[in-house]
Amino acid sequence: MRVTIDEDRTDFWGVFRLTVAWLVLRAMRGEVYVRQSAGGRWHMKAHGLKISYRTSLLLRCLLGDDRERVKKDVRRLEKPKQILWTEKDGKPAGKWKRI
Repeated sequence: MRVTIDEDRTDFWGVFRLTVAWLVLRAMRGEVYVRQSAGGRWHMKAHGLKISYRTSLLLRCLLGDDRERVKKDVRRLEKPKQILWTEKDGKPAGKWKRI
């Protein structure tokens, strides 16, 4: 299962929350990647986690993912879930880096 985090804060607390998310996801044996979003914020994703979809939603909430993104994924039945956009207002997001 994959878990994605969209961190909208760029201050100390945003970096702190991303660091905590990285520690948790690495402890769960995930391959963790990070990139700067098109809006200058941060995206994080972890692959290879042996968890259920419900657990991934819970983790996203606990690790500070955007609440609106989580709500939308709970409501979607047939659409792709956990989308992180590669472009915003014509500006591209950064490249993924494994950390």
